[in-house]
Amino acid sequence: MKLVGPKRLIAIGGIAGAVAYWQVRARRRRQEELEWEAEVMGAIDEGRRAGDGAERSSIAESNGGDGEPTITISDPGGSAS
Repeated sequence: MKLVGPKRLIAIGGIAGAVAYWQVRARRRRQEELEWEAEVMGAIDEGRRAGDGAERSSIAESNGGDGEPTITISDPGGSAS
């Protein structure tokens, strides 16, 4: 009595190969997801730094470059006499 014939052996080999392929593919996908996530987070951080730098430079330019805020109070109704 044969336990495993040639056709069954080929089928088992095919299944084992498919499982190995699926595992490698899943690992690669996960690695790509992690790389993509890191790239997106890096771009977000870079954008935040650029925005903070632009905000600081515009504040410094509007304040005469001394870095101190200037408060201007205007009287929209005109001065009362």
